[in-house]
Amino acid sequence: TMKNKRNSNFDLLQLSNDKEKHLLSLVTHKNNDSAMCELAGLYLGGELGNREVKKAYDLLLRAANLNNSHAMCLLSTLYENGDLGVV
Repeated sequence: TMKNKRNSNFDLLQLSNDKEKHLLSLVTHKNNDSAMCELAGLYLGGELGNREVKKAYDLLLRAANLNNSHAMCLLSTLYENGDLGVV
């Protein structure tokens, strides 16, 4: 019997983790509001494991304070869906 070896090149979680690191760098070093929205999307979509609404909310609030209209729309959706019951 051959042992099944996993091909790490196609590991979606690893790709998402790499994307998270890149976006965090843009958020931290450049205060990039678009990166904040994209990272919030990763957190809301659960692509990194558990869905992390609080982290997404904090990022979207920062981006909205930088006048990012996409962040404002996403925040309103979070409120509308009741995702922010406990923030």
